[in-house]
Amino acid sequence: MLPEEYKKPTDHMSNFTQVQKQDAPKWILETVPEGVRLEVLSLVKAVKLVGSPEARNKAAEELRGKVGEIAEGELNEEALLKAGLYAVAAELVAREKEDKLEKLLGAGS
Repeated sequence: MLPEEYKKPTDHMSNFTQVQKQDAPKWILETVPEGVRLEVLSLVKAVKLVGSPEARNKAAEELRGKVGEIAEGELNEEALLKAGLYAVAAELVAREKEDKLEKLLGAGS
């Protein structure tokens, strides 16, 4: 569940909490296994290094394949976070927006 430091009560609905937008990515990235984050960053760096449409397409398909593998397995919170990161990474790589992904993952170029 969401750690208490990332919650704050809303003024008009004190029974509900609201995630502070600026803190959400930090919490999410602390929850995603470091190996997954590094795997995605490595793939992004390779795509940028090669710079070809073929490499970009292959990387996006590889990431989408990982989402498919996760969907076929046992689903839990960690699996969902991994699948989400892989899916967003696949879309950003396909759209040539790796810089946005690197910034999120803490490796801005």
